[in-house]
Amino acid sequence: MTAKQWFNWHSLTGVWTGLLLFVICWSGTFATLSYELDWLTNPAIRASSSQTPQLSLAEAYQIVSEARPQDRVAFASAPLAPGFNYDLVIETQAGQWRHLYVDPVSGVIAGDSSYLNIQRFFRDFHRVLFGAVNRTLASYLVFLLAIPLLISVISALYLYRCWWQKFFTLNWSRQRRANVASLHKLAGIWSLWFSLVIALTSVWYLYEAFRVDAIDGKVSLVGQGSYAVQPLPPLSGAITEPLPLTELVARAQQARPDLQITSLWFDSGYLQVHGQAGHLLVRDRANKLYLAPYTGEVVHNQNASDLSLYWRWSDTADPLHFGDFAGLTSKLIWFVFGLILSFMALSGSYMYVKRQQSKRQPLAYRRTLILAVAGTVLMLLASIWAGYQAALSYGVAGQLPALPVATTLFLGAWLVLTVAIIAYWCFKLFSVIGYERRSF
Repeated sequence: MTAKQWFNWHSLTGVWTGLLLFVICWSGTFATLSYELDWLTNPAIRASSSQTPQLSLAEAYQIVSEARPQDRVAFASAPLAPGFNYDLVIETQAGQWRHLYVDPVSGVIAGDSSYLNIQRFFRDFHRVLFGAVNRTLASYLVFLLAIPLLISVISALYLYRCWWQKFFTLNWSRQRRANVASLHKLAGIWSLWFSLVIALTSVWYLYEAFRVDAIDGKVSLVGQGSYAVQPLPPLSGAITEPLPLTELVARAQQARPDLQITSLWFDSGYLQVHGQAGHLLVRDRANKLYLAPYTGEVVHNQNASDLSLYWRWSDTADPLHFGDFAGLTSKLIWFVFGLILSFMALSGSYMYVKRQQSKRQPLAYRRTLILAVAGTVLMLLASIWAGYQAALSYGVAGQLPALPVATTLFLGAWLVLTVAIIAYWCFKLFSVIGYERRSF
């Protein structure tokens, strides 16, 4: 390929997908810190002290079960870090999902909140745009953005010769386009590794989704159902009461003394236990056990070190994509570089259009650009409506759920800022296109 062809690939993929790529990168950037943002805005999540927990996750589970016998505990998670409470998700009699928080030192239920929180908001928006138009369609639209991102990275390596010598090269002048271009190049060099990580893991998510939907329908290596490669046998009818949860968890710990248990729940009758066991870059579900609740038998014991290359990588993609493998430190690094990637998604489009204008040439693919941006705006408007409908589903009797004031203010401010950025970018872009049209 010639240099001009490389430039066209780099520029046009960014122009056509820049706005949607910005929205996905921008929301994903905040998703990396969503748990911490919930901690900041919801007092119920904050523990009374940062001391070592005095009660186990199983004990916290039983506290909630006894306090809310009419509700079902669906999922229990250990504190994310010192200063966090245990987080237990319950399903109420009315079918509503809520978070209950248990202090790990005192065992007191510190409070509850809607299942809709900052973490859930950014997860659903970043991954599927709240299911706008169609959930499957929206998810594939997001996954497919990995391809133009990867094309942009590869083409940039060819276009920006000797890039490894320009980590501190910033040319500043009185021309705005030149300054934006210089910042774009410098940001691209420093974030090259990050862009590759995000692009490659996103391509993996695209492949996983296609494999599940079009090939085998398997979403897990082991599980209770046809969705698993290795399905567990269904539990036989029990004639006795299940063993106490604390005893079941103790048996799991006995089978895996190396496991730091981070979550547990009942999956089709089986008790499922997840955790970390000192392996590098794996999500919690890479290490898991299934226990029969009536006998305490460990039916399956999965160790991350025993996984095949395919399933090991499947459990590594998430830590790499979201940067949660080293606690707050790695999350902050991912947050900063996520902001940089978001900036590049918009600045690249601006540079291309300004460059065409400065050359006083008709804008290449002008109609395609307008259609791409208009389609993106319509999709984002549909996601706003879908997000509103999703929020109503978390409330009671068709009402929006009650969120902590600080959570509401944060989400509102983020939405206003995001809409303002999109509106300003569209205004500048179409003003340039309009100027170009008048000039010819």
